[in-house]
Amino acid sequence: MHRTAPDLWADTSRVDFTAWPARGERTDDDELVARAVGAWARPARSSPKVSVATGTPGEPLAASPQLLYAGEVEGRAVVMLYDGRRLARYAEPDGTKSGTPTLSVARADDADVTTSAAITISAGGGSARYLLAPWIAEAGSRDLLRPDDAAHRLEVSAHGVTVPVPTPRAGSSCQQWPVLQLRSSPRIVEDHSFLLADLGGLSPVHLTYTPLPKAGAPPARQPREATGGAALTAWSRLACRLGDRSDGAVRDVNLWDFAEQRLPPERRAGRLVVLPFRHLARRR
Repeated sequence: MHRTAPDLWADTSRVDFTAWPARGERTDDDELVARAVGAWARPARSSPKVSVATGTPGEPLAASPQLLYAGEVEGRAVVMLYDGRRLARYAEPDGTKSGTPTLSVARADDADVTTSAAITISAGGGSARYLLAPWIAEAGSRDLLRPDDAAHRLEVSAHGVTVPVPTPRAGSSCQQWPVLQLRSSPRIVEDHSFLLADLGGLSPVHLTYTPLPKAGAPPARQPREATGGAALTAWSRLACRLGDRSDGAVRDVNLWDFAEQRLPPERRAGRLVVLPFRHLARRR
């Protein structure tokens, strides 16, 4: 079992899941961790309820994984593992409850400082808890449908687990769309805030924004963080469309203000907006 040094994230050029230390009050529970590794390596023998995200290789664990977390969350023992390209979340009821262990596996290769900033460690009943990366200095939650409202600060445990956060509900009853607003530590180069949206996968999805080009200027070459006023206003109009892609295979979504022009018959200003979902590339 591989464990990363606690402060590696602040002194490495590779800021992703490989820099996460092992956290949680049960990291020294060798039996629990062994059950989690065994469930991933030999799922038929341990008989957990297994779910594999779209586009994720489903073969069993083949090498010793990295331990990211082992602890108690919402009355269940949870272990988070990483094998260099996939995340696995193993959960089993505590000793006072009965139930079948579960194993969820999802692609996590090519992650970066934002797309490896949080993991959904438990979900259900309209809310979720997240395990945050060690480089997250500030954590908050905001409603994407209300761009003028400030983010609400989230309490985070010493092990990096947030309090329960409401999860989005798509469809005709889309009344709110909660997202995480995180800020990275100044101890790494990327000292900035960014948004993550829970679309049902193990890793929340990074939201970005590409604005309209200014008059006489070329279009923006790359997306930027969706935390500014214009970005939040634009996202408030299309947030509920995020529910169209909840298969766990999306890494980030960029809202691109592509063009603006006058439209007949009343010559009102109209705007063409593109909403590209960047999926995890399928690999053979």
